[in-house]
Amino acid sequence: MSKLVVYKASAGSGKTFRLAAEYIKMVVVDPLSYKKILAVTFTNKATAEMKERILFKLHGLANGNEPGMLEVIIAETGLTKETIQFKAKEALSNILHDYSMFSVSTIDSFVQRVIQNLLWEIGFHGNNDLRLEYESIVEKAVDRLLDSSSEDVALFERFQGMIYEQLEEDKSPDIRKMLTGLGMNLYSEQFRLLSKEQLELMGSKELITAIADYSKAKIDEIANEIGSRGKALVEDIAKNGFSIDDFSNKNSGVYGFISKCAKFKPYNEIFEVGKRTLDALETPDGDNWVSKDFVKKNPGRAGLLLENIAKSYHSQLLAVVQHMENNKTEYYTALSVSKNLDTLTVFNDIRDKVKEILAEENAMILADSGPLLREFIKGNDAPFVYEKIGTRYDCFMLDEFQDTSVIQWHNFKPLIGNSLAQDEFSMVVGDVKQAIYRWRNSDWRILANQIENDFSVDARNLTKNHRSLYQIVEFNNKFFTKTSQFLIDWTKNLCGDDISDELLALVSKAYENPTQECKYSDKTSGFVEITHYSTNKDEVEDELLFQKFEKLIPDLVNRGYSIGDIAILVRRKSEGKRIADILLSLKHKYPEKAHLFNVVSQDALQLSASHAVQLCVAAMRLTLNSTDTLSAAILSKEIMVIAEQSIDWEFTFLTFDVEAEKQWLSGLRNLPLVSMFESILQRYNLQGITKELPYLAVLHEQIIEISRIGAASLPYFVEWWEEKKGSLALTMPESGDAINIMTIHKSKGLQFPIVIVPYASIDIFKLDSKKLLWLNAEKEPYSKYPLYPISYVKHLGESDFKGVFLEEKVQTMVDSINMLYVAFTRPEDELYVFVSTLKVNDDAKNTSDIILSPLAHLNANEVESEIEGDENPIAVKEYLFGTPQTKAEKKKKDDDEEVWILENYSVSTKPLKIAQQLEASEFFKEEESKIVAGIEHGKLMHKLFSMIITTVDVENALYSLKNEGVIAESQVEPLKQNVSKVLENQLFSDWFSGSWTVKTESEILTKGAAIYRPDRIMIHDNQAIVVDYKFGEQLPKHQKQVQNYMQLIKEMNYADVKGYIWYVDNGTLVQVEGG
Repeated sequence: MSKLVVYKASAGSGKTFRLAAEYIKMVVVDPLSYKKILAVTFTNKATAEMKERILFKLHGLANGNEPGMLEVIIAETGLTKETIQFKAKEALSNILHDYSMFSVSTIDSFVQRVIQNLLWEIGFHGNNDLRLEYESIVEKAVDRLLDSSSEDVALFERFQGMIYEQLEEDKSPDIRKMLTGLGMNLYSEQFRLLSKEQLELMGSKELITAIADYSKAKIDEIANEIGSRGKALVEDIAKNGFSIDDFSNKNSGVYGFISKCAKFKPYNEIFEVGKRTLDALETPDGDNWVSKDFVKKNPGRAGLLLENIAKSYHSQLLAVVQHMENNKTEYYTALSVSKNLDTLTVFNDIRDKVKEILAEENAMILADSGPLLREFIKGNDAPFVYEKIGTRYDCFMLDEFQDTSVIQWHNFKPLIGNSLAQDEFSMVVGDVKQAIYRWRNSDWRILANQIENDFSVDARNLTKNHRSLYQIVEFNNKFFTKTSQFLIDWTKNLCGDDISDELLALVSKAYENPTQECKYSDKTSGFVEITHYSTNKDEVEDELLFQKFEKLIPDLVNRGYSIGDIAILVRRKSEGKRIADILLSLKHKYPEKAHLFNVVSQDALQLSASHAVQLCVAAMRLTLNSTDTLSAAILSKEIMVIAEQSIDWEFTFLTFDVEAEKQWLSGLRNLPLVSMFESILQRYNLQGITKELPYLAVLHEQIIEISRIGAASLPYFVEWWEEKKGSLALTMPESGDAINIMTIHKSKGLQFPIVIVPYASIDIFKLDSKKLLWLNAEKEPYSKYPLYPISYVKHLGESDFKGVFLEEKVQTMVDSINMLYVAFTRPEDELYVFVSTLKVNDDAKNTSDIILSPLAHLNANEVESEIEGDENPIAVKEYLFGTPQTKAEKKKKDDDEEVWILENYSVSTKPLKIAQQLEASEFFKEEESKIVAGIEHGKLMHKLFSMIITTVDVENALYSLKNEGVIAESQVEPLKQNVSKVLENQLFSDWFSGSWTVKTESEILTKGAAIYRPDRIMIHDNQAIVVDYKFGEQLPKHQKQVQNYMQLIKEMNYADVKGYIWYVDNGTLVQVEGG
């Protein structure tokens, strides 16, 4: 049995080269082994890059032009140069001639392929729509739920309560947005890990009610006891003639604490026992209770008070404090659970609506495929399951493994286990330090810890940095070594005695061995500058950045860098806008060198920013709805802009004949989506506008993808565009004439000569009562319910959920450090970081604390200065590592991409005629049946009837067949009339009325493993009817077939079973006896 090879690859360590080398080693040893290798990445871009790298390196080896890779292959295989060259050529030829078996894909693509095969294998042969996105489905579900609240008083009151709560917290009362955010939790990892049985429990309103009653009773019991004890003590004090003025520190002392206890109500937060109250508890003789002025002015009364304290008040105070401390955990557990139980009820309502919509639309969400596959392979021989559905691999290579989710790992783990058991090679590559996608369900703990528990591991570290110059590598080595120790110490301090060995080990592994060896030997190369501004005001910070950029950017250009070498990395889009505004101001201030401050950002590359794309979308909207006046106006305007005739709206509306365009567009309505788009391109000559082609190409790709997944309807496209237009953009180019602004998340996997991080001060912990953690409880009775939505608030750390609360804080800290790591490891030559804060906090609430704390120990060259501020001077401190240098010429990489500029965009000049390509000419005949004859007629009609559950499905079924290319447009109406007429017959009409549970083409598996597939089974109560469609002559063997079906159904304990043969063409219905 082999070990799982785990490459821990820090930033810039040649991870892609290593992946390609491992793949090439296998195909050089065995040129046919590509068929059994599955390489998995997490993005389409990474998939394309990996394929290109493998093919490029194979081509180089085959032609003797790849000395670096050749040296590695010789060293690790022992093969000769000549053998490697020969085998590489053979492997390359095999892959290119069998490209579909060259399996490099995203993890979602692999799971999607498996699920589609699985659905087919278990009998779901319909036109299932596998949706990539789920937000629009959740929004539809929310809209239906809001509509239903008009007839559901309890639901309406829940919504009303949620709105009032938002208003009390000074937040937006937008209930639709709030509910959509809640519904999105359906696709959170915690929820999707639930079993089928747990999901059923989640919907139990009785159980939710029972938990609500219990938690309310517990809250009332504990809170009322605090209140009654406090009230009794206040009354006792007053009864003896004493008041607040007789006690030390009045409201801020022990009396104030007692008074707060007396006023304590259910759902209040338990307040801290302050130092003065603790001091009072330490002195039962009353020494820390009584005001010194009271003792001095009225010693007799003071003596009586001291006596009462010793006899009664102290013991009463001690009792209430002990009650609070003893019940605090239980109180906060009940409070945490109860807070969102109404939310949980609404959440389950949204879940029901989502299931309802997916069933209606015959759709499945891609995000559900992972849990479905996990559920299917649970308890089965997983490799056999995968092989059964046509997925057979022996070697697995998983890239960016730190971004793997728990469900994804559950689905891959049995495959890897089977591979290793057969002594095959499998590997994963990842780096915990670059795990920045936890919000997308990735879980770095799998790489840090879990994988070593699951398999015997051969851990290998890639320690040489091939990206950055010496001073950058050295800075990051020292900085993240210090940060690693900081993380461990901070975690110990946070958790105290509650820290678990598992959590401490996990944190220790997160930044274990962060140091790298630099590829470049010149120790003077590279430069790092960390600038600390003593301010926390955004406007001041931006003014300081303005002053810095007006000197820094021209200096970089003077030293040989182009502005395209500069990347400015931000955390949020709002920060990117601030930077763009600063650069725009610099352009205005220095018009003679405005080109130095040109900028390109993702906003500028959005598809919605393209005039040609807006024209296409407006045209498609008008095709769908010719009365859409807004789309008509946009079409008119964009046509004029594209033609460079006018951008004046009044001129456009007066001179442009939009009615003629509407008439032409109406003729596209029945075309496939791709053909419709291409026709619009040709109509308006968009394929020849060079600057618009990249935008059109991306939109074209998206339309093709929509068509591929089976959602190629015009209404779906219009809805999809509205949902996605804000996020669709071109890939950021490596521009030579503009500064790149991008988020740190987008920069992962990229590198730039110069990197600037302008806003490195980020709040790490922002406790937000609307942030939900989905948690399970361990204690009765809460453990009876699978998963609770728990608000992420401070008192969670004093409940039974304390362990999860602390772990969430630790993971949030790791997320923030990882963001710094990704940003700091992007530069090749120089790194500039700007930190704004008034002071450094030991408890590290902001990333500025993490950055500034270790700098004093890194031997930086420190430069201090002051900048004039609005009121007071602002202190500036620069930490410098190395010296800025002139840009060095770098050798072009062998695999650098050659850039091609599109001059035009070719599209088909003929409308697509899929039906003709697929046998459509054979489907119809001129004779009696008016449809097609013989075998082809039977095949078509069986397929059509399998898609019809009720009469309302006829039209949709026919259009699905048309879109698949099975029938032509001209055949839809004749078929619709024919089938509708048949279904009106009173002999059959009840079967299609919707009153029956219907199974079409469903498989029956016998004890002897034989499979039968009746055309239609209808079930109502304990009655079952089986129908077999026939589209030809009556034959005796038809009766025997239906009798077999009837017998099988009777064996399923249906008492009343009837069977029919329906000869559809001639309208004959034959009842079958026996069975």
